[in-house]
Amino acid sequence: MARSVLILALCLAVASGQGAFRLANYYQNDMVLQMEPKRAVIWGFGEVGARIEVNFENSQIVSGVNADGTWKVTLLPHAAGGPIDFEIIHNNVDRTVLTAWFGDVWVCSGQSNMAMPVSQIYNSTEEVNNALLYPNIRILKVERKFSIDAELDEVNSFNVGWSALTASNVPGFSALCLLYGERISEALGNTRPIGLIDSTWGGTRIEAWFSKRVPVYCLTPANDGVDQNSESALWNAMIAPLTKTSVRGAIWYQGEANVGNNPTYYACHIAALVRDWKLTFVDGQVGAENDVAFPFGVVQVGPTERGDNYNWGKLRFHQTADQGVLPNPLMADAFFAAAYDLTDRDAPTGDIHPRDKQTVADRLSNAARKLIYGEDFQAYGPRPIDSTVSAPGEITITFDRNIRVSGTEGFATQNSAGAWVPTSIVASTGNTVTVAVAADDVLLTYAYRSTVCEYKQCSIYSDDAADLPAQPWQWDLPV
Repeated sequence: MARSVLILALCLAVASGQGAFRLANYYQNDMVLQMEPKRAVIWGFGEVGARIEVNFENSQIVSGVNADGTWKVTLLPHAAGGPIDFEIIHNNVDRTVLTAWFGDVWVCSGQSNMAMPVSQIYNSTEEVNNALLYPNIRILKVERKFSIDAELDEVNSFNVGWSALTASNVPGFSALCLLYGERISEALGNTRPIGLIDSTWGGTRIEAWFSKRVPVYCLTPANDGVDQNSESALWNAMIAPLTKTSVRGAIWYQGEANVGNNPTYYACHIAALVRDWKLTFVDGQVGAENDVAFPFGVVQVGPTERGDNYNWGKLRFHQTADQGVLPNPLMADAFFAAAYDLTDRDAPTGDIHPRDKQTVADRLSNAARKLIYGEDFQAYGPRPIDSTVSAPGEITITFDRNIRVSGTEGFATQNSAGAWVPTSIVASTGNTVTVAVAADDVLLTYAYRSTVCEYKQCSIYSDDAADLPAQPWQWDLPV
């Protein structure tokens, strides 16, 4: 009987990873660990009670294997640089060496517009060749997997392991993630290692990407799904395992799948997701440059020609937690980019996937550089700061800066019966536009239609070098 119990215990230990010394499979040679002021963590599996010794740069850190068969070592904050060899010894016998760099690590997540690979965007061949000029960038692509019931200990597998950019791995990697990383690298003089993690899945809802804590906070209706869109299914398998070490921040392009699914909860969901990720990643609350702890970039959902669906604009507004801009008091460490004017009716994978990810990356990285490094960029396009009834049937809107008015369309009203009606700009000055409204209109909106304009031909842009499109906005009208 005792022998049977022993055999069973050994089998369970092997099944759970106990007793088998190894690093968690996230840790691979040529990876990027998060630099100071945050602390990177290295962890893995081993024999319960065993001694773990980590040696690097004349330093030694000793730990032990916990009762669940896992161990972890928290490193002191480390300056950018590398490569650095880590020698990891288990019980003075098993030995492995990890070679890594210290720099900034970014998680890139969301649905198909974030997943859209370099091979499908404009000038893809040129972008592949250009990527090879960034020897400081390392990429990691998480394989798609969902878990309905439990957070996984580690990411099961990767489509691309930690590696430098090559002509073979760039074409299939997230275009926006890579282009954003390149621009952030340039902002730092290409002197800092940059790690980019592509953890994406097309057609997925925000509910799949947040932990079970978020719906409790937002009082979200239960979602007992059986696939990747089940509540927390992708958080469990593709994000939660990554939170066991530190990263600089995240960028997010998702929302299309929620236009018709729980859209009224999106404002709470996005704010709570950002807060939860910040609280869950190791040292997610540790401030770095400009005291920004966990910068989180959001791309507002872009165009689609599938009819005049004004729910797209509602979702765009919800993506700012109903504040209209990022950052704001509800999402203080967030930044974003508008994409609604990048209409691409001939996109091979559908109009919902505009190929101009370069402009998105420019706008998003410039907003990040303002937030994180205090550089002289605009955080967002022209923002309304006042609206007045200027004449019967007319509303005059004042913006926070001078604007370039290039057309009359983009505004729409909703009347008391719930019907949407496009309306026009009837006059403009340096920083104002006057819009026609009807007596029974109750809501005035800008950039709410599914497709607002043709490519970069929307009505209102900033009158400066940035030429940013005006913010999607809504105004309650006096009745």
